[in-house]
Amino acid sequence: MSRQLITTWGDYTAAADRLLAHPEPRELLIHDQDLQMLRLESSERIAALSQRLAEGCTLRIALRDGSPFQGRQPRLNALFETWRHRVQIRTLPETFAHLRDSLLITGHELALIRFDKDQPRAVVLDSQEPDLGQYRSRFEEIWQICHDDLLPRPLGL
Repeated sequence: MSRQLITTWGDYTAAADRLLAHPEPRELLIHDQDLQMLRLESSERIAALSQRLAEGCTLRIALRDGSPFQGRQPRLNALFETWRHRVQIRTLPETFAHLRDSLLITGHELALIRFDKDQPRAVVLDSQEPDLGQYRSRFEEIWQICHDDLLPRPLGL
């Protein structure tokens, strides 16, 4: 499987589940509108994320809109509170609200790229696909312009 085209929300959800269950990632990278379409609040995805984090995986999330995460995703908030040392969530400045794509990248192994926030049309890429590195670089560029960490960090002594 070098490249798989996704055209329905059901296939998109199944692909996201497959990536979250991937056994090897040391890092999960997510760039999304607000995490609503990834449905990370579901019990299955909470379990998958919990397992990845328990195995030492780190998670970085860049959101265009952080309000749904802050107000309507209590299970996800509780999970991230537990694993705060492995999770970072940031928001993009409003000047970048025009970005419409979404990325879910598992280390250097797999990526799920949705081309438009309102459409299920997406592609799954594996490590054999040269585009995977470009999307990883795109995430890093987005991460650099993010601000406002949504997980408060306690001050140490």
